[in-house]
Amino acid sequence: DQVTPREREAFLAAVRQQPRPVTITRTLREALEQAISQAAEGDLILLLGAQGMDAGAGIVHEVLHERAPLPI
Repeated sequence: DQVTPREREAFLAAVRQQPRPVTITRTLREALEQAISQAAEGDLILLLGAQGMDAGAGIVHEVLHERAPLPI
């Protein structure tokens, strides 16, 4: 993990205060796979964060390609 236990607890404390349901995943790939599988036509998946979002965009590309490969 790149997150310290103290950072993780601070994040979880803030999340628990939110009125909407929140799903916490262990990895970015797991989170993105879940978001993609739950998205419907017209939905928007927005990647926000200071770290890992270039990697996140690459993961989204990989997952979408695995689900519906485009001809080259």
